[in-house]
Amino acid sequence: MESIQVSVGCLKKDLSWEATNLNEIDFQHPLSPLQIHLVDFDLDSRISLDGQLLPSDVEIFTDGSKLDGEAGCTFCAFEDITQIYQWTAKIQPFNLVFQAELLALNKAAEWTNPNRILGTIWSDSKSSLQELSSFHSRLKVVQDTQFESLKNPLSKIRLR
Repeated sequence: MESIQVSVGCLKKDLSWEATNLNEIDFQHPLSPLQIHLVDFDLDSRISLDGQLLPSDVEIFTDGSKLDGEAGCTFCAFEDITQIYQWTAKIQPFNLVFQAELLALNKAAEWTNPNRILGTIWSDSKSSLQELSSFHSRLKVVQDTQFESLKNPLSKIRLR
């Protein structure tokens, strides 16, 4: 399967494998470096790997997974002990858990912005948070999440 993913992703060739059509446009392609100026890249205060508890109105828990050839991601938002929102998506079977985790973080960050929610977004994916903390990431979902995080200074992303 990995060689097929390389053929589709790197060589930009559409292929079929075990009744699954793999299209080149479905694969994540690296982008140019982030379009945020280094001076404005203040994500250190918003993304943390220390798991420190912060006072917040809303706790948001994210997760991505892959099981039996199916992949998906979700986030749930809680105010006190009441669930106030849930988002879930099934993604392509060839997506990685890493991609699922990043997508859940991205959608959680997007959700906090229109309402200017004072919230903590919790993730169990250290690799995703490390990628989000990097100024040099070229992944579109990472750059989109970084932009969303910079839009809402009330929201924090933490490792749980």
